Amino acid sequence: MNTLPKIKDEMQKVANEGGYYISPWRMAEFSKIASKVMNLMAQNNLNVSYAECVVIIDVVKAMLDRCFIDNINDLERR
Repeated sequence: MNTLPKIKDEMQKVANEGGYYISPWRMAEFSKIASKVMNLMAQNNLNVSYAECVVIIDVVKAMLDRCFIDNINDLERR
C-alpha cells in the first residue's frame, strides 16, 4: 500500500535535488504577504496596469537580489 510522503520526506527530497523546502504553513504565510502587495498595487488611487505591476515587482526583486548579494559578500569577507 502506498502512503503519502511526510514533510520530512519532502524536505529530504528537495534537499537532495538542491532546492529549498518551504512548508505548506510557510507558503500560506507567503501567499498572505503577496496578497497584501497586490492589494497595495491595485488601490484605486494608483491606477497601476499589469505591465506596471511587473515593473514594480522587478524593481523589488532587483533590490532584494542586491541586498542578498551584499550580505553574502559581507559574510564571506569575515
